[in-house]
Amino acid sequence: MNSICTSPAETAEMLRLLSVGETDQLTMAMADIERLLSPESNGAAETRLRSPRCGDFGWMIERHAHIQSAKQSCAKNKSYAASTVARFLGAMQTNTPRIACWVAEQSGAARIDAALLVAESEKQTRIELLFVERSARRRGLGVQLVAACTNFAHGPGYEDVVCRLPGPHVDLCGLFMHAGFQLIQEEGPPISFRRELRKAYAD
Repeated sequence: MNSICTSPAETAEMLRLLSVGETDQLTMAMADIERLLSPESNGAAETRLRSPRCGDFGWMIERHAHIQSAKQSCAKNKSYAASTVARFLGAMQTNTPRIACWVAEQSGAARIDAALLVAESEKQTRIELLFVERSARRRGLGVQLVAACTNFAHGPGYEDVVCRLPGPHVDLCGLFMHAGFQLIQEEGPPISFRRELRKAYAD
C-alpha cells in the first residue's frame, strides 16, 4: 500500500502534471475545504460577484439540489436545477443581452452563492436558482445577488422582476420582501414575488 505522505518535490511534480482545468478544479476544492473547516474566519473574507466560468453551471446544479433537499427530494431538485440551467444555456445562444448569471466567489476561489436571471417574457424577467451556502449566510450576499438582478433588468427594458419559490423558505421570503418585492401568490407551491421596476425607481 502506497503511503499518502509525499515530499515537496513529489507534490510539485504531481501538480505539474495537472492540466489547467484540473488545476482549477483542485484550487476550488481546496478553497471549499478551507471554507468548511474555518467557518469563523469566513465572515471577514472578501467576496465578489463574477460572471460564470467553465464548471460553474454543474456546480450550481449540484449545490442547489443539495441545499434544497431538506424541502424536497434531492433527485427532484437536481432535475429542476438541471432543466433550468439547460434552458439558460440554450437562451445564451440567442438572447445573451437579456439574461445573466452571477456567482459569488470568496477570496481563495471558494464559490458560495449564485443566481440566474432569465427572460419570462418581453417585459418580465425571472430570478432562478438563487442560493447561498449555509456557512456564508447572514452576510448580505443574497441581497447583493438580488440587487445585481434588479439593476441588470433595467438595461434590457424589463418592467418587472419575478421569483417563484418551490415552497416555503423563511430566509428567501424575507430577502425578497426586504428587497422591495411583493408577495403575489402565497398559496403554493410555487410562492411568487414580483417587483415593479419602473414604479420602484419613480418613487
